[in-house]
Amino acid sequence: MSDENTQVQEEQVVAKAVDPKQLRCLATNLYFEAGGEPTNGIAAVARVVMNRIQHGFGSNPCQVIYQSNLVKQTNDDDETFWVKVCQFSWVCEGKTNPPTHSARYQKSLQVAYDVLAYNKYEEVIPKNTLYFHNTSYTNEYPHEVTARIGNHIFYAKKQK
Repeated sequence: MSDENTQVQEEQVVAKAVDPKQLRCLATNLYFEAGGEPTNGIAAVARVVMNRIQHGFGSNPCQVIYQSNLVKQTNDDDETFWVKVCQFSWVCEGKTNPPTHSARYQKSLQVAYDVLAYNKYEEVIPKNTLYFHNTSYTNEYPHEVTARIGNHIFYAKKQK
């Protein structure tokens, strides 16, 4: 019997081309939203961004991450004003330029690359998971919990 017949052929996975701008957007989002989390926690936030693309929030990570809306609100004196609401809090807080040489950023960058190039971590959260928040935040979401990973709780829209 030849070695050729007994060798297991490993499937070679080829990386998809990754747009450097999209990689930076996703890595920056992961850094600010989940950089201190375990790898699965960082990956879950990346998968939320990718799930949102599939659900029409935007056509690429940067569009999803920097998406914002103006919402009309009224204060106690019945004065109306507009408030900018961002999908990710750090965007509205004006944070930019994370320390790219830090271990935290490098880990976020690696997870972002693995998701964009190899579509990794699909199993971390369900494909219908579109929202998350830190456990320190009191939730008012009318959604269904899909996962709890590290310091985040992940949600999907409730099925009707």
